[in-house]
Amino acid sequence: NSLLAGRIHASVPAFVFVFALNVPAALAVYNRYTKEPFDEVNHFRCDTEQLNAAGDVMCSGGLILEADSNISTKWARSGRQSMVSSNRFPYTLQHGFDDMNGGDLIEIELWKKGEGISLVLLGENNTCDKIYIANNKSDYTGKDGWEHIHMVYKVPEACRNIRLHFLIHNPGGTIVYIDDLHFITKKTVAIKNQL
Repeated sequence: NSLLAGRIHASVPAFVFVFALNVPAALAVYNRYTKEPFDEVNHFRCDTEQLNAAGDVMCSGGLILEADSNISTKWARSGRQSMVSSNRFPYTLQHGFDDMNGGDLIEIELWKKGEGISLVLLGENNTCDKIYIANNKSDYTGKDGWEHIHMVYKVPEACRNIRLHFLIHNPGGTIVYIDDLHFITKKTVAIKNQL
C-alpha cells in the first residue's frame, strides 16, 4: 500500500506540470475554433406575426421591416400569416443596417413559397465602391413546399460606416409568400474605435 501511495504522490507533480503546459494550447484552440471572432453579434427574428400601426413587421431586437401591411393568411410556414410580395408590391421588407465596417458580416435567411423574389443588399458611401448583391436561389425545400434562401455577405475591408440596405425584390408577376426571416449582424467593435 505504501509503495502505491508513493508512486501516486510522485506522479502528481508530473501531472500538474503536463496540465499546466497544455492549458495555453487548449485555450488557443478554443479561442481559434469555438469563440466568436466578433465583438458584437445580433440576432433578429421576424415571424411576420407582429405588425406596428403602419403595417410594418416588428422583429425581435427592435428591428422593423417596412411591409405596408402586405399580409396573407392563405399560407404560413409558422404562425397564422406570411408576407406577400407581388408585382403590386415589388419592393418589400426593407431595412437599413447602419454602421457596417470592413470585415463585418451580415447573414440573412428566410422561407418562401412561390417563385420570383431575390434577397438584395445595397450600399454605397465615399469609403468604398457600390455594393449590390442579390440571391434568388433556394438551398433546400422544407415542409409543405416552403423553400429556404440563405445569404452571407462580408463587408469589403475599405468600407467604413456604410449603411447596408436590405430588401426583397419581386420583378415578375408572381405572388410569393415570405415567412420566418432571420438576420444576424456580426461586427468588430475594435474597427469602429479606430475610426
